[in-house]
Amino acid sequence: MVSVGRRGQKITKKIPAIPLKPSGLIDLLKSMKVSLLVCGGIKEECQQLLRSNNIEFIENVIGNVDDVVKSYLDGKLHADVVIHSP
Repeated sequence: MVSVGRRGQKITKKIPAIPLKPSGLIDLLKSMKVSLLVCGGIKEECQQLLRSNNIEFIENVIGNVDDVVKSYLDGKLHADVVIHSP
């Protein structure tokens, strides 16, 4: 998980990769106060749960985390994008 502060500083937290049912994933995200999820693929059921819990998401994103965060902060991140390092 990456948090971005008001001044653009990045705080990275590692989340254990444990298999969760969609409702468990939503509970985890809500407990961590996640407002935006950037991910590879995501099932329709999870998309609906995210929407109903006011968690935005950008899907089908592939790339290095630092490069993805930079693209997001630069306003250049959108669905179906591969981020390449320069």
